[in-house]
Amino acid sequence: MNELPEECIAKVMSYLGPQQVCRLASVSRTFSSASQSDVLWESFLPFDYRSIISQSSDSSLLSTSASKQHLFRRLCQQPVLLDQGKKSWAVEAGRGKISMMVGARDLAITWGDTPAYWRWETDPDSRFAGGEVAALELVWWLEIRAKIQTRRLSPGTTYGAYLVFKLMGGHIGLAGQPVKVGVGFVGDEGSGKESVANLDPAAAGAGGRSRRNPPAGGGSRVLGMVLRWVARPRVVQPRKRGDPWWEVKLGEFENGVAGGEEVEVSVKEVESGQVKHGLVVHGIEFRPE
Repeated sequence: MNELPEECIAKVMSYLGPQQVCRLASVSRTFSSASQSDVLWESFLPFDYRSIISQSSDSSLLSTSASKQHLFRRLCQQPVLLDQGKKSWAVEAGRGKISMMVGARDLAITWGDTPAYWRWETDPDSRFAGGEVAALELVWWLEIRAKIQTRRLSPGTTYGAYLVFKLMGGHIGLAGQPVKVGVGFVGDEGSGKESVANLDPAAAGAGGRSRRNPPAGGGSRVLGMVLRWVARPRVVQPRKRGDPWWEVKLGEFENGVAGGEEVEVSVKEVESGQVKHGLVVHGIEFRPE
């Protein structure tokens, strides 16, 4: 291997993932040197990264990053803000895939502009411009939607959509009341997939694991009699993130190679008639599965 040109070794490394390259760099000085190649690390960055970063809140990254490897790590560890600070854009460390979050201000929140129902507050844990989040004051009709153009995500990739949120102390109407969540392509009714989710971490148990879930359907035999129960949908439970927020999965979709479609996701609870209070919405995140 020592007899091969460094550019050749870097080219071979480009067929691995970023994490594999970092591990391989510890094997020998030859691999370590090749792993520093700007050409190598640029191959892990999204093809349009220059255009994205130049339009972001951190456009100086293109000129101040010491190397492409440094730029890659920076984008993995700290997202850049787009669209006047209403969306965030980051790169996944494992494969260099794009992750995006639509901030609360860019979501379609029913009654979101009515102060009696929703308040716009500053939260130090928010990544968005001004630390803005949406805090639920009082509603009966809870409905939150987000749309994203698939061309802004990595092609040929399965994506998951996640509501990122907190609950205030003294929240009401959210414990024991699941919400309907869904994801689908705009204009294609057949693509829509709905499920049921729980927004209360306390009801989900420690670590976001469910204490109980209804049976998926079936039966059992007791004293010669067959007892059957009605199948009910499994409830998706929230889980703690690596930051101060919680998240709950809204669904998945396949982002094709063409990437010319629009995806819509939703969170809705409009049937129980219960008053709801205390939900703090950070945004909806789209990230590779």
